[in-house]
Amino acid sequence: QVLCDYEGRPEFQIHPLSGGVSYRGQWSVGFCDRLGRDHIAVEIKKLYEGCPSAVIQHWHRFAMPHAAASAEREANQGDRDIGIRAQELVHAYLALTRALARLVDRLGLSFNEADIGGFSTEEVEYSGWWTFKALMPLANVVPVNIALDGFLARTVAIVRLWESLKEAPLRNSLVQLGIERRATEQLRSTKLLAAICQLATIGKQAGFRWPQDAALFVKEWDKDMRLDPFRRLFALNELRQKAAHRTGDDFAAALAKDLDAFGIVEAAQAGGWGKAVDTVYDLLIADINAIAELLSPDK
Repeated sequence: QVLCDYEGRPEFQIHPLSGGVSYRGQWSVGFCDRLGRDHIAVEIKKLYEGCPSAVIQHWHRFAMPHAAASAEREANQGDRDIGIRAQELVHAYLALTRALARLVDRLGLSFNEADIGGFSTEEVEYSGWWTFKALMPLANVVPVNIALDGFLARTVAIVRLWESLKEAPLRNSLVQLGIERRATEQLRSTKLLAAICQLATIGKQAGFRWPQDAALFVKEWDKDMRLDPFRRLFALNELRQKAAHRTGDDFAAALAKDLDAFGIVEAAQAGGWGKAVDTVYDLLIADINAIAELLSPDK
């Protein structure tokens, strides 16, 4: 939580994997590492040598015994903090856009990775994903005891990443695969991607080459086919909408349904929704990686 004062302020740069902070090249809290889910271990000598007194006092307010931090680390079962989860989510998303870039290339379309997903893997790796304004909020601190509002707000940040997927490359890919354009007119990006995945699933299960043999199985397309990874992606969008509309007699029932897609039970979150955020990240990382694998063209 020591990082919260720096979040969302462009004059500060937070390194989410270490917990380090710098201010416009004038000072930095470096020589530190994240310890478990919720703590940062700092080299005290470097903190006192390099930072103004107000910064030292700010960090001191959050100090706790190493033994207590280590005990919490053990209770939380290891070192998966929000920085690691955010990085894995970004990498999964980029794996998906790279797979789509290879697919559209096989289909003879001229969209590159940035055209498809808004980001270039090369640029992200060169600059660091945490330097991108649209990506850094994914690594903002998630205390274990956050309220439901905080949980729902984090789904908004994740959906903003997902909304970087562009419709045009996906729609044109479906047309190249043999789906009539008018059948895609009412579909937005997630449903367009799901339709491509439905075709890939049909073809691969039948032993066809993907996407070379699409003409041989496109007539078997079933727009109502349910694919497990998309259940959570659609539920994520519903949770995002609930962040802005927490009213109505059916709110509790609808919330329970969307949480169930992630295996989350509201009654189990009495101590806070932080671990529920962890669950959402972990399952979405696996889902997006699975979609990327499914869409990868056959060699």
